[in-house]
Amino acid sequence: MELPSAIKEKVNVAKANPYLNALIIGISRSFSTIFKIAKILIPVYFLIKVFQHTGTLLHIAAFFEPVMFIFGLKGETALAIILANALNIYAGLAVIASLEMTTKEITILAMMILFSHSLPIETTILKNIGVSRILQIIIRISVSIITGIVMNLVWGLF
Repeated sequence: MELPSAIKEKVNVAKANPYLNALIIGISRSFSTIFKIAKILIPVYFLIKVFQHTGTLLHIAAFFEPVMFIFGLKGETALAIILANALNIYAGLAVIASLEMTTKEITILAMMILFSHSLPIETTILKNIGVSRILQIIIRISVSIITGIVMNLVWGLF
């Protein structure tokens, strides 16, 4: 099967110019990555907005408020931590984007998510090299909790 002449010409130009080739590959990979991230961000963002408008978010917030208070966070921010741990960082970012939060809250939440995210995927990967899943989860969640508490306490000093 032979390529159409227009495609052959573009391939030849790309081969002749490595910068153009790199640009074409970069743009292609960028759009692929954007699409993968959007498949997570858009549904989660939409779901949080639905929760806000139906009042469901208020019930979720009330349930998690006592625990999240330790970190200086509102109850609804628990959804960001839960989704970031269960899915990935981007799901947590979608929740953060959909809520009204202070700089303090965003910073504490981001640091907590940094230490504890994508647990099913990352524990599976590290399990393959011999690290216990339970130990990984305990360490990562513990460090996340300690970081949230310490940041809340330190932030309160200033």
